[in-house]
Amino acid sequence: TEPDQRCMLVSELVQSEGLKVWEHLESGGYTYLCGGARTFGAAIRKELLNILQEHGNMDFEGAQGYLRKLVETGRLMEDLAD
Repeated sequence: TEPDQRCMLVSELVQSEGLKVWEHLESGGYTYLCGGARTFGAAIRKELLNILQEHGNMDFEGAQGYLRKLVETGRLMEDLAD
């Protein structure tokens, strides 16, 4: 890495850019996740649920439903395996 660059997990980046992620999802954007299911996939799903609750003003069940709809409509595609 460059001296002024900070290493971080993808889930940390998703968390720090929560508003942009929300705007991406709300504007009809598509998201593709590829990585390990137990660590990467679980961490990203957790952050997405947090973003939906915070920026989408949803409760936990509403956020789960929103994610489910993204998957059903093909706007959230996951290729996760361990």
